[in-house]
This record gives sequence, structure tokens and C-alpha cells, in this order.
Amino acid sequence: MTEHYPAGELLEFTPSSFAVIWRELGDRKEKLFQRAVYVIDASGLKIQWGDFATTLAAAPLPMLTPEAPCNDTTTLCYNHTHPERPTP
Repeated sequence: MTEHYPAGELLEFTPSSFAVIWRELGDRKEKLFQRAVYVIDASGLKIQWGDFATTLAAAPLPMLTPEAPCNDTTTLCYNHTHPERPTP
């Protein structure tokens, strides 16, 4: 068994969102588009991913709310204040 990691290319980038084209997804090696919104603050980075689409125009921009729970699926959180890491 071998693992396969798809290649993504950043197509658009703004201060609060970005768009990616993913190549070689799944068994059919599809090219799909995806948008995401993000927030960076003192506690870390939170990214909300939208659904995949076959064109960039059809890729929906998700709505990220401050209270969105981190679920490791559609909402990813990276904490800068990890309790085991010393504060500089």
C-alpha cells in the first residue's frame, strides 16, 4: 500500500480567504477547486474549508464564524499557545 498526497496550487489569495486547485484527487485523479476562509489571531490560525467544485467559479466561499468548532474536517485550528511550548 502506498499513500498518495494530492498536489494543490494556490490560485487566489486575499487577507481573509484563498482558492486552491487540487490535482490528482481520488482514484480518478480529478482536478477540483476549493475555497477557504481563515482567521489569524493571537491564539492561532483557524481555517474553514468549502465544498469541492469542478470549476473555480462554482467553488463556494464558506462562512467562518468566531464560534465555529474545530472539527479537523471542515474547520482546522492551529494553536499558537500550546501548553507544552514555552512562551517567548
